[in-house]
Amino acid sequence: MIDPANFASLFEQLPLGAYRSTMEGKQLRANAAMVAFNGYDTEAEMLAVVEDISTEWYVDPSRRAEFLRLLARDGKVSRFVSEVFRHKTRERRWVAEYAHVVKDEHGTPVYVEGTVEDITERRYARKEVAASERRLRVLNDKSQSATIICTVDGVITYATPSLQQLLGYAPESMLGVNFFDSMHIDDQAEHRAEFRNVSLGRNTGQESVARHRHADGTWRYLASFASDCRDDPAVAGMVVYWRDTTDAQRAAQALQRVAQTDGLTGLVNRAHFESLARGALEAARTSGSRVALYFIDLDKFKWVNDSYGHAVGDQVLIGAVDRLRGVLAPNHVLARLGGDEFAVIAPLDLLSVVDEIAARWTDALARPLVVNEMAFQLSASVGVSVFPDDAASFETLLQHADHAMFAAKADRFHSFRRFEPSFSKQASEQALLAAELYRAVKARQFVVYFQPQFDASIGRTIGLEALVRWQHPTRGLVAPSEFIGVAEDQGLIRELGELVLHQALEAGAQLQQLPTLLPCFRIAVNTSVHQLRHPSFFSSVTQALTAKKIPASMLQIEVTESALIERSGRAAHTLNALRDVGVSIALDDLGVGYSSLDYLRRLNIDTIKLDREFVGGLPHKRIECAIVRAILTLATELNIELIAEGVETGEQAQWLAASGCQKLQGYFFAPPAPLSVIMERLSAER
Repeated sequence: MIDPANFASLFEQLPLGAYRSTMEGKQLRANAAMVAFNGYDTEAEMLAVVEDISTEWYVDPSRRAEFLRLLARDGKVSRFVSEVFRHKTRERRWVAEYAHVVKDEHGTPVYVEGTVEDITERRYARKEVAASERRLRVLNDKSQSATIICTVDGVITYATPSLQQLLGYAPESMLGVNFFDSMHIDDQAEHRAEFRNVSLGRNTGQESVARHRHADGTWRYLASFASDCRDDPAVAGMVVYWRDTTDAQRAAQALQRVAQTDGLTGLVNRAHFESLARGALEAARTSGSRVALYFIDLDKFKWVNDSYGHAVGDQVLIGAVDRLRGVLAPNHVLARLGGDEFAVIAPLDLLSVVDEIAARWTDALARPLVVNEMAFQLSASVGVSVFPDDAASFETLLQHADHAMFAAKADRFHSFRRFEPSFSKQASEQALLAAELYRAVKARQFVVYFQPQFDASIGRTIGLEALVRWQHPTRGLVAPSEFIGVAEDQGLIRELGELVLHQALEAGAQLQQLPTLLPCFRIAVNTSVHQLRHPSFFSSVTQALTAKKIPASMLQIEVTESALIERSGRAAHTLNALRDVGVSIALDDLGVGYSSLDYLRRLNIDTIKLDREFVGGLPHKRIECAIVRAILTLATELNIELIAEGVETGEQAQWLAASGCQKLQGYFFAPPAPLSVIMERLSAER
């Protein structure tokens, strides 16, 4: 028999909701937990309103039918999970029911007793965990990141499946392996120290990047973050999160290379060179050693660019760099500072090897460089400055090397120079000269002197060469050798050349008044390729000839090879146009620079001028004599006039005249002089 009295105490002791109902579902009793679950304050209140739990409690009424079916079959239900309404508020909850049928002494079902456990939060949590696990599994399977658990020494005890994707190893194959074994040896010391700091509670909270060997043999950059979870029983180890940053690292390295290297030559650029040089100086300062800085400038490279264009110039530059690389020591750094300027930073063991190292650069460029089947005879001027002997800072060291390079460029006998204090004074004077020259061009502080050209066969002056002089306000007349190079460097040569041309034509107008002037008389004017390339040069010349009433045949344009090489360029077009109207063309300084006798074959040249360096060796130097005879023969065969300039002695004049060169120019006959002096000389000639 059932003792109803015992049910009351059971109700009071259960923390779960407990109830008693008829077999049809009418609520008979409910404990406090059950009353509260359904949203009521008292049992009486709840029993008064709850009539049929099959329709009032279950969200899905079919669950009540299943509940009864199980009771009928088994006499009980265990953990019967259903979604139900909280009766009063209609809020949905999930419950697990445990119930059994209570029968009388005859075995007839009397009522149902059961308990109700609210499992809503647990169910939602379990669902979230399951969803989270599914998401994690999906992400890990295709992820470029992985997680490992390892000992404090780095031995792997667990790895997520994505390790296969990350490094090409099955996770199970990595168990028991020390992850430092796959790390690049150059990265290990730093990362072992950092890993130890994490284990000691000194985690910086920042990612670190190291190279790890992939199963295919390549190196991958993995960014890692470690945390100490040894106190967590579920983990019991160090946790390392890895993500693949290989593409980002390689992109960053590529950008760094672009930022640090010269695009044309692949050499270190100026900014990066400065950084490396400062580091080398700091290391030398700490160790008490020396460092040499070499400043290398390619001679006449500007001429190559002007003559052949930048495409060929770039190839010449690349060829020169290859030569320099070929003699570069392993601990030396070669950089392109810009244009045709280079620098080398070189640690020194002995001060005595400074010149020997510099000689490497000049010797490397001594052999002709062939580009597009054309041979270029390159050379270089090298300046050397030594730390700490010559300077204590990078800026001063570079400046001193630059000054030494200019001293080498000005020295006909040395291609490299070690810095001397006097060079800084010379550089300052050059800078001052450039500033003064700019003002002088604007103020037109230039006068033109004229040097006669003499025909030995008739004993008469047949022409003049116009030579510019700078009428300096304090220094007096300044020779062109002191300022023409600076004018070219400062971009003033075109303005200066036009000034000389117009003064020469003005002189021509006056000379035409002399009754003794020969009909074939000419005035030769040196003209730069920059003038010839200017769109208005041809028209300005022809207009000036017309305005001065000077025949075009009285003007001769003297040019160097750079104006002749560009057969299809503007300079060549201008020369052809001038020649068409009667202006004659002379090739100046034949035999020096990059000149080629091929010009005489393929270009329209009226006159060639034999350079003074060949004339200076006459008549005693065998090689010079042979070269001059060959040029004389060639000029005669090609019907080209030959003028020898720089004739300083009677011996030279006699030898040239006897060899067939009758047109002579030089101090032996007359120095350059103002127009007034020249007119007196010409007036006296008969």
